[in-house]
Amino acid sequence: MSLKATPQNLASEYAVAIYGKVLDAVRSDVLVHQAVQKVGDALFVQGRHIDLSHFDRIWIAGSGKASVEMAKAAAEILGDRLAGGLIV
Repeated sequence: MSLKATPQNLASEYAVAIYGKVLDAVRSDVLVHQAVQKVGDALFVQGRHIDLSHFDRIWIAGSGKASVEMAKAAAEILGDRLAGGLIV
């Protein structure tokens, strides 16, 4: 993430850099990529295994401020396995 700030000293530079790293660490898309992995027909959500071969279609539903970015990340992970969804 790029922050627009004009640090006046070294401490301000460090503060802006740290703040940027913190914001990057809590981005909803980053958190989804950390929590969800797909390997073949196996989906792992926080370590829990889901066998995708048991499902014909996978849909995403979500609401809230972070739901769009989270759904985009989930769509990237699921790829062509994703049938559609509704994000509000």
